Amino acid sequence: MHLCKQQKALKTCGAEMLQRSLKSLNELEAAKERKRAAFVETARLPVSPPTTNSRVPNLELDFSTFNYAALSPLY
Repeated sequence: MHLCKQQKALKTCGAEMLQRSLKSLNELEAAKERKRAAFVETARLPVSPPTTNSRVPNLELDFSTFNYAALSPLY
């Protein structure tokens, strides 16, 4: 039974090597590792944004140039 699994795996690997134009099992393993690493890199969860942002405007409002006369009398 174990021999059948090995033969099947060898056939599968051989087919993959032909598809990828590889000459050895080591090259196939390296190609699989590169593919796995690329997948892991793209599947990585996004990093949470920093808690401080220099683009956030200063929330202190400057009313020194505000025209209060332009307000409606109802205010």
